Amino acid sequence: MLDRLSQSDRVSAVGAPLALLATFLPWYHFDTESTRVTQNAFGTGFLGDVLFFTAVGTILLLLVRHQVIVVRNTLPMREGQAFFTLGCVGFAAVVLQMLIGVNGSGAFHHMTLGIVVAFLAAGGMAVGGWLQREADAPRRPLHSRR
Repeated sequence: MLDRLSQSDRVSAVGAPLALLATFLPWYHFDTESTRVTQNAFGTGFLGDVLFFTAVGTILLLLVRHQVIVVRNTLPMREGQAFFTLGCVGFAAVVLQMLIGVNGSGAFHHMTLGIVVAFLAAGGMAVGGWLQREADAPRRPLHSRR
C-alpha cells in the first residue's frame, strides 16, 4: 500500500495526523500564584478547532482518494486544490493563533511545544497539498509550435 502513495500523499499523511495530535498537546502555559495552567488547541479559541477540522478533512480526503472510504456520488473536484486549501487554512489558523495568543495576550507569549508541532504539521499539510495540486495541473509545453 505504501508504494501506491505519491510524495504529496506521504507528506499529507504525516502532516495531518501530526496536526491532529498537536491539537491535544499544550499550546500555551500560564503561571498563577500557586499553579501552572496549560491550554491546548481547544482552549485557545476557534482557531485550534479550525486546525483540528482541517486535519480531519485531510485524513478523510486521503482515505477517499485511496478508496479506503468509497464515495459513490461525488462532485467533480480537483483533489489537489482541496488538499491545498485545507493545508493553507490550517496553516493560517496556527499562524494567526501564534500572533494573537490566548485572549489577545499578544504574539508568542508563553507558547509551548504543542503549537510549534502544530505549525510544522500544518505547514506539511500545505506543502503536501501544493505538491498534489502541482501533480494534478495539466502540463503545458515549454515551447508551442504553430
